[in-house]
Amino acid sequence: MLGSILGVVARPRLTLVISAAVLVACVLVAMRWLTTSTDQNQLFSSDVPFFRDYLTFIHKFPENEAIYILIEPYGREPMPPVKRWTELADRITRRLRQMPQAVVSV
Repeated sequence: MLGSILGVVARPRLTLVISAAVLVACVLVAMRWLTTSTDQNQLFSSDVPFFRDYLTFIHKFPENEAIYILIEPYGREPMPPVKRWTELADRITRRLRQMPQAVVSV
């Protein structure tokens, strides 16, 4: 232990060069083999029984993975007529249907 400490103290530039090389190697390895996923179901092993059951349930009932959009009036203004609410919902529906890669059903 003392020998390694004395080696670092005796050659600080060499220590920094080696540390920088190791850092660059770690970054390259991470960029090559580590992936990022926003799918929460891929972040846990499906080999675990309870999670496998959960994935099976989600596959059978995909509506449980849905996102619901609530539309509320801004501030204390009176409630707009139902026609305006339905027009807004129809606009949102049309926009979401233009995204088939992200939206399964509307």
